Amino acid sequence: MAGAVGAGGSWRWRPPPKSLRVSVDISDEHFRIRHELELVARDLSVDFEFRIADDLAMEPLASDLLFIDTTHTYEQTLAELNRFGPLARKKIVLHDMTTAGVYQAVFQWLWDNIRRLREAPDMQQ
Repeated sequence: MAGAVGAGGSWRWRPPPKSLRVSVDISDEHFRIRHELELVARDLSVDFEFRIADDLAMEPLASDLLFIDTTHTYEQTLAELNRFGPLARKKIVLHDMTTAGVYQAVFQWLWDNIRRLREAPDMQQ
């Protein structure tokens, strides 16, 4: 799942064939490349779905890759990590990690979830 696709920067990641790609944004006002993304997705055999929604109000989705690129505020980023982070099966990627709100939210979320993360099967060695 990708939040805030805008000009399509999050599309650079190539999903495996026969996968589902869900992008969510509060508006399609800045989504200028939707048609191109739909064509590329079809060529790659990727089911592509764009949702206009408040990601915090929609039903949370499990994903292999969670990409967060929304308001870059502490409150929004932490709320998105709390809502979708536990459902991310493999990776979490955040845009503008050096922005104070994003940086602080990530460290707060990691601090709040360190025990659960350490006990995850992938962390056992």
